[in-house]
Amino acid sequence: MYNIFFNKNENVRVEDGSLKLTDIICSSSEDFKCSSDINQSVAKLCGEFNFIDISVSPRMLGGKGGFGAQLRSAGGKMRSNRNNNTDACRDLSGRRISTLKEAQKVAEYMESSEEREKKQKQEEKDKLEAMEKKYNQQPQKRRLDDDKYLEQNKDMNDNVRSSVAKGLLAKRRKKQPSTENAEAGSSRNPFPSKLAEESSQSVPASA
Repeated sequence: MYNIFFNKNENVRVEDGSLKLTDIICSSSEDFKCSSDINQSVAKLCGEFNFIDISVSPRMLGGKGGFGAQLRSAGGKMRSNRNNNTDACRDLSGRRISTLKEAQKVAEYMESSEEREKKQKQEEKDKLEAMEKKYNQQPQKRRLDDDKYLEQNKDMNDNVRSSVAKGLLAKRRKKQPSTENAEAGSSRNPFPSKLAEESSQSVPASA
């Protein structure tokens, strides 16, 4: 007779020593956690004393969790990826770090301007050479040989010039008669105002 004490408060008596704890508990080791090897026989576990004290507890679903370990690993990643931005700080001379960085970038850009221009020209040259090789021909100068169009263009220019000249000549002719009439009137009566004054003075004297 073998006596098995589960969790120090429940006693189970077993006559067959070849039985295993899994046969007594009627469950596998995946569902329960046992202080002894649950797959061994009762006789081997009890030994000479014919009794054994075993603590059995059900397993928690979902494993042990590990949420704290995940938090620690995430915190380490956040600390490693932290951006130490010191652009708003000042150096010993009172200048901001951001201003110094911008000045350094401008200086580097100006230094590399010649190289960039050379590189751009070389790229354009290579592109033109590739296009010439692709088409294997040079651009030809074309000449306009449409005689009819050239004659029409020449006639139109001549007509415009002649019409402009006629208009200017007619305008001059209109101005000439008015100026001649004004000059003729002034030559016929050079002193009209003086004669009118003399006549006005002679009238009261005779009266």
